[in-house]
Amino acid sequence: LPKETGIQTVSVDFEWYRPLWKNQLLALKLHAARVQGKGLQLTDHVWFGGARTLRGYRENQFHGETVAWLNLEYRFLMGRNSRIFVFNDWGFFHSKENGTVRENILPAYGIGIRFDSPLGVMAIDFGLGKGDSFSTGKIHFGIENNF
Repeated sequence: LPKETGIQTVSVDFEWYRPLWKNQLLALKLHAARVQGKGLQLTDHVWFGGARTLRGYRENQFHGETVAWLNLEYRFLMGRNSRIFVFNDWGFFHSKENGTVRENILPAYGIGIRFDSPLGVMAIDFGLGKGDSFSTGKIHFGIENNF
């Protein structure tokens, strides 16, 4: 008889922006996800960490059946697509692997810049994760496109 398998995934994204003073803005982004089912494999988990999720950590460094991350930025706007900002990111994961429960709360903070380039909006962030010193911080590069 074939094994019955099924995977259910639910995720929620929330963004909130609050202008404060001239050319200054507070931005909050929250993402939460849960995957469940019989016979989940490691590849079925939600993976996160890095430039677009939890800055200050390596790309896809963390995973779990339940994950969440929060990005908080204080932005200084310099133009339509240009800004300098400080950020504070928080991540969480929970998973069960081989009967062992793993979970952790992950703080990060740093600075970033966005500016126009011929390829699109260039993104450069420098983040420090849990236990990092300045020399072990992570630099994240990317290109953002708006359609």
